[in-house]
Amino acid sequence: MSRELEIALPFPPSVNHYWRHTRQGKHYISDKGKRFRELALLACFAELPFDGLVAVDVRVYLPDRRDRDLDNLWKVIMDSLTHAKILKDDSWKYVVKESIEAVGEVRINDKGEPEFIPEIVKDGRVVVKIKELK
Repeated sequence: MSRELEIALPFPPSVNHYWRHTRQGKHYISDKGKRFRELALLACFAELPFDGLVAVDVRVYLPDRRDRDLDNLWKVIMDSLTHAKILKDDSWKYVVKESIEAVGEVRINDKGEPEFIPEIVKDGRVVVKIKELK
């Protein structure tokens, strides 16, 4: 039987707010980024790490209707889970299936066109499901 883990995390900072850069060209993780990493570490604390191949599914509950690039959120989430050592690495060698989606529904607007209506959650959150592949 393959193992599954579901983790609920707060809404992550985007990559643009996760990393900071000095004038000398050095990169470091922002305070918001460090806080998110700490929360990911706490969420994974009592869990055994996944050493083999995994599928990762992320469901994003948006805090508002602003346009967002889900790929930017993906990178922060995966880096934080790797830092928490729940994943051995976030490369294609280990994470062989990945998906990220905003939670909501598609409706037909007044013009007869499909429109995505996100499910808004105060402060936002993400739910990460990791499944071991055999």
